[in-house]
Amino acid sequence: MSTAGGDNVTLTGDFFGPLLVPTSTGEVLSVDTVISATYSVISSSLNDARLATSIFSAVSCKVTNAHIEIVCVTVAGVGSGLKWTVEVASQTSGQGPGMAYAAPAVTSLSSGNFPGLSGFPTLGGDDITLTGTSFGPVDATNEVAAYYSNPALSGLAGSQYIANECVVNIADTGIICKVAEGIGFDHKWSVVVGGQTSSEYLGQKMSYEVPSLAAISPKLLSTDGSTGITLTGAQFGPESTSNVVTVMYRSVKYPNVGDVMTSNKMARNCSVDGHAHDTITCVGSAEGIGTDLAFWVVVGTQTSNISTKKIAYKPPHVASLTPVSGLETSGGDTVTIVGTNFGPAGIG
Repeated sequence: MSTAGGDNVTLTGDFFGPLLVPTSTGEVLSVDTVISATYSVISSSLNDARLATSIFSAVSCKVTNAHIEIVCVTVAGVGSGLKWTVEVASQTSGQGPGMAYAAPAVTSLSSGNFPGLSGFPTLGGDDITLTGTSFGPVDATNEVAAYYSNPALSGLAGSQYIANECVVNIADTGIICKVAEGIGFDHKWSVVVGGQTSSEYLGQKMSYEVPSLAAISPKLLSTDGSTGITLTGAQFGPESTSNVVTVMYRSVKYPNVGDVMTSNKMARNCSVDGHAHDTITCVGSAEGIGTDLAFWVVVGTQTSNISTKKIAYKPPHVASLTPVSGLETSGGDTVTIVGTNFGPAGIG
């Protein structure tokens, strides 16, 4: 049945009455004046879909075949498993077989602020419009929901998101929602209307903004990796244990890629801190040496820019030498140097 209503439904049964009914005053009336039909469903799983659990009153019901057949016209609605009841001259039938309104289908996505459907802020709250069919009437009781996900991603980015404040804004064909806070890209959408779920829309996909990195502190790191790091920027996503962020860095001062200074390194135990999606803290860095350390972050499989601001490992500090005297003038003596920030073992 169309969610817009207007479909003819034929009800077949018994004792619907004749085409004409004589009255006590001698008049002859159509049985249609004393006949009505309703259809409804009772389901505990539809508590949040109030329109779908309404009692719908069909219109223009007529006996089209004496005693055994009635034709009615449906009204706008949503839902499935809707069972029909007929009332003839104040006598009510039991419920008949169930019928359903057409299930929803999404045919396109659009956004005024993000026409390419990419770059949605990870904080959420921006509008997105879903166009399709069988969304039902514009009615406060027509409670609809929209979901989106990309299961190919991992962690929070691969979760199923529930859009916020979804309402039918154009009868049967338009739903507007607010995007939830999240991360990731190429999310595919579906909707639930009256307890019926659409197929996942495989056309356009929606993506959150790529993370951006603005600053790193402190300016100097211990070569043993014990220094905590704070990165500030934007679009890092929500503070959540499932939002696994990766912080990478390398020295860009020397071109000899692959040595201990210029190989890629990963900071340790990094997570988004706070609710503004703009701060990442790491318990420590990797062991290393060198200067001109440029950073980048990966959030929801999306990689940020490489930082223009750079930091460095601390320079070495010599605290003592052993021995301090009696060295052979010809050389060959072993000298032990004690200090800090000499770098990891194995560097020579």
